[in-house]
This record gives sequence, C-alpha cells and structure tokens, in this order.
Amino acid sequence: MTESSYIEISEIMDSFDLDEVQRLIHDQIEMLDEDTCENMIDNFKILYTKYASIQENQDQMDEDDYNYTVARFYKICELFIEEVCDKYNISINEEYLNDHYGDIPRLALCLYRFFVIDFKGNLYHVLLTYIQENMEQIAQAFESAKLKRDASTLVNKKIEDSNVGLVVSNIYDIADWVIEQLDEDTYMDFVGQDYLLLDTLKDLFDKDIIVGNFTTVILEILQTNIAMKGRVCFDLICKLKGVI
Repeated sequence: MTESSYIEISEIMDSFDLDEVQRLIHDQIEMLDEDTCENMIDNFKILYTKYASIQENQDQMDEDDYNYTVARFYKICELFIEEVCDKYNISINEEYLNDHYGDIPRLALCLYRFFVIDFKGNLYHVLLTYIQENMEQIAQAFESAKLKRDASTLVNKKIEDSNVGLVVSNIYDIADWVIEQLDEDTYMDFVGQDYLLLDTLKDLFDKDIIVGNFTTVILEILQTNIAMKGRVCFDLICKLKGVI
C-alpha cells in the first residue's frame, strides 16, 4: 500500500466516528421542526462515497482493518435507520434486519432520503397531486370559506376556476387538511411513481416489514416549520395558478 493510499483510507476510517455521525443525523432531523426551509446536505451520500472507496481499495488493506471498517459503516447505517424511525414513529421487523443484513445500507438510504433529504419535495408532490385529483371534494369541504372577504380571497376570486381560487385562498388550511386525510399507504400513493425509491418503500410497508403511520408526524412538521410550509404553499399556489 502506498503512503498516500494509507493516509486516504485512514482518514476515511476516522470519519466513521459513530458519536459524530449520530449527532449529525440527529441535528439534521431536528431541523425538520425548526422554522427553516434550507436545503439539507446528504450526509449518507458523503459517507457511502467514502465506504465505496474502502471497497475499491480492499486489496490494499489489512483484512482486519477492512472488516472493522465495513462493520463500522453498517453500524452507521443502523444509526440512520434508528434516528429516522424514532422521529417518524415507525419500526422495522427485527427478524427481517437479521435475515437481510446485506440490505441495511439500501434500507438506510431509502428511509433517509424519503423522510429527510427529499421530505419537502415529496410533501409538495403529495399535496399537489391530492389537490388536483380531489378539487371538488376540497371545495365542498371548504365551502364556508367562500364567504370570507379578506384580501387574498378577493384577489383569488378573479381566477377563472372558482374551485382553484378557493383552494389558493385557503392553501395553508387545506395543506393541513389534506395530510389529515392520509395514512402511510395513501401518502406514498400520492408521492408519484417516478420517485425512484418508492417501490422499495411501498413493498416494505405492504409486507409489514416497516409499520407505523408517519403522517401524524408529517402534520406536526407542517404545522411547526412555518418557513418550509410557506415555501411549499407558495409553490403550490404558483402551480395551481399556472405560473410554473
């Protein structure tokens, strides 16, 4: 092994600090409840890239060092899984984890991307698709709102489609209402089939390998993180008005 290769691998192994990684994950998940809509850094991708480098240099490593590093990375994956599950009140069948140990990195990736990194984008897509497919039902549920005479309602009454005008005028309340109508299965149904990780997650939920209704937590985040809700609702208004 060259000196430069040794230094690179040593640095990668040092970056697999369990306490530091857990802190990063926990702090990032806590950001979902904070009043912010900042884009998040994909910490799992960074760590996986380093893990892939270890795999590529396996033949240059001491066997014990290699096995230690692989075990450490799998423990990191378990930390990602545990933190996401704790946040969203979901659980994973322990027997499945034991029998499919090699799938743990993939599972960590799916959960972390769906519930953390892609959370805002998925939420927007769920709300938009549900609203577009259930416009009449929503208009009926918010019929009394037509009597409102605040500035936003008056402006949006000029929209040609009266139902769209009603939804746009009450988008913040409707966003909460939509999530209240969904459970974990229907939420994923509205994410969109082009989401690459969807089939894997739906299969795990359908087989009760992952259980728990995470939509109650999503509603709490939506009601707590006003900045993110404002961003999502603004994008919804633009899309429904045909601006984007």
